[in-house]
Amino acid sequence: MSDRMEIGEVARRTGLSLRALRHYEQCGIVAPLRTTGQRRVYRADDLARLNAATALKRLGFPLKDIAAMLARGPLDLGPLIAARIATLEAQAAELATSRALLLSVRGRIDRGEPIDIVTLCALIRTGEEPVNAADMAKIAARYLDLKDRENFAESWAALPAGFDQAAYAQAWRDLGARIEAALPLDARSAEAQGFVDAWMTLLQPFARTASPQVFAGVARMYDEMDQWGDTVDPGFSKQVWDFIKLAAAARMTGEVK
Repeated sequence: MSDRMEIGEVARRTGLSLRALRHYEQCGIVAPLRTTGQRRVYRADDLARLNAATALKRLGFPLKDIAAMLARGPLDLGPLIAARIATLEAQAAELATSRALLLSVRGRIDRGEPIDIVTLCALIRTGEEPVNAADMAKIAARYLDLKDRENFAESWAALPAGFDQAAYAQAWRDLGARIEAALPLDARSAEAQGFVDAWMTLLQPFARTASPQVFAGVARMYDEMDQWGDTVDPGFSKQVWDFIKLAAAARMTGEVK
């Protein structure tokens, strides 16, 4: 193989279009030589870098990161790879949620319900009312593996037709506000145990289908609510969550009054 190739030959060898090759050059992935007539001349090293860039692009790395990864000198790949994994996990969570919603809609269609495009759009909107779905998916990806995220999404999708998700989200906000107003409160008291009963009642739609692993992952997720930032509001505060955990633990150990 010659160590000097023109752009047409490189396009044939890499499968990249001429336009893509020029774009890769603009991004700093390769820097082909130029003839006196300004025609691009690629070397064997350029071909190797283009093949590497194509492979990395299949994993979804943006070209600016690929350029940095292929730059001369040492590079800490850890942060780039960790960021890409986090992005993929968030995308997988969003896809699992979308899949579960579509499965639910298909089931309703199979049962003979009249679902048109307006109804479908309404279902998508109401499915996102309680929280920002994309932000919640990114958070869930930190605590649940793909199988558990799919199980959680399918539990949501398995809710009966006509389930009022907006009212359900409001019920969580109302309960969270009542608990917040009652604090500080003895976790062993009858009032505290009444709050636990109300909490468990609200969980029932999911408790019937969600696996123990999902509940354990969700508990870890809420344990770190104070690290989520301000993009997601589950309807109750970290203080309320910590109190419910104490009250539920008191019930489990028989320390209630």
